[in-house]
Amino acid sequence: MQRLLQRRRVRKLRVVWASLALVAMSLAACSALFTAWTWRQTRDLSQSFQILQDRLEQVNTQRKAIVQLILEKRELLERVKRDGGSVRGRNGNGRKAASHFEITKLSSQQVGEGGVIKGWEERTLNMSKAVRYNKEEGTFTVEKAGVYFLFCQVSFRKPLCNKL
Repeated sequence: MQRLLQRRRVRKLRVVWASLALVAMSLAACSALFTAWTWRQTRDLSQSFQILQDRLEQVNTQRKAIVQLILEKRELLERVKRDGGSVRGRNGNGRKAASHFEITKLSSQQVGEGGVIKGWEERTLNMSKAVRYNKEEGTFTVEKAGVYFLFCQVSFRKPLCNKL
C-alpha cells in the first residue's frame, strides 16, 4: 500500500513538474515575443527619429533662406530710401509714379521682328508717368530710378468650331 501511495505521489509530482515546465516554457515564449516586438518598436522609433531630424534640418535650411531674403529686402529698401527713389516724386510732391499699357484689337496686329509687339497703347492714369514707350522699337524706358512692380495679364478666347 505504501508503494501505491508513493507511486501516486510521484505521479502527482510529475504532473506538477510538467505543469510548471509548461508554464515556464509559455513564459519564455511570451518573453521572446515581447522582446521581438520591443526591438521592432525601437527600430520604428529610431526611423521616426531620423525622419524628424531630416525634416528639422529642412526647416532650418528654409528658415535660414527666409532670414537671408528678409535681410536682402531690408538692404534693398534702405538703398532705395538712400537714393531718393521712395514714395515721393521728382519734385517731392508725394505723388506715386505708374504707367498702364494695353494691347487692343487693332494694336495686336502690329508685331515686329522676333515677335516684338509694337502696338502697346498707354492708358492715362491720375499719376506721374513711370515709363516711356517707343512705338518704333517696341521698347519701354524707365523714367527714374526706383523699385518697380511689373504686372502682366494675358487672356485669349478660342473661337468655337462646328466641325461635323
